[in-house]
Amino acid sequence: MARRVESQRIGQILRVLDIIRRERCSTPNEVRAARERATEAVARTYGVIEWTIRDKYTRQLELTADEFESLVLAWRARGDGSLRQHLEHHISDRFQSQDRAAIERFFAAD
Repeated sequence: MARRVESQRIGQILRVLDIIRRERCSTPNEVRAARERATEAVARTYGVIEWTIRDKYTRQLELTADEFESLVLAWRARGDGSLRQHLEHHISDRFQSQDRAAIERFFAAD
């Protein structure tokens, strides 16, 4: 059985962000639409309801969906590092080194 590389929280959030990144969003409306599509796609991949995925990037990151979208837009439009910092602040104690490495790999791909 394969060992999970990062926590489920960080892994699922990074998958949402990867889909958003591939859509090359540049406006708040584009980010919102991409977030909704990404949430649906990741939920389908994991066989869970959309709320489960949404909970990862809202309640578990102590953000509203609007705040998450603002961080995403700042990252995509200006290369702002606040989203990355917020993710790093909320890494799992149990998967600390794996979460940090997954975040590093994800943002290094920009």
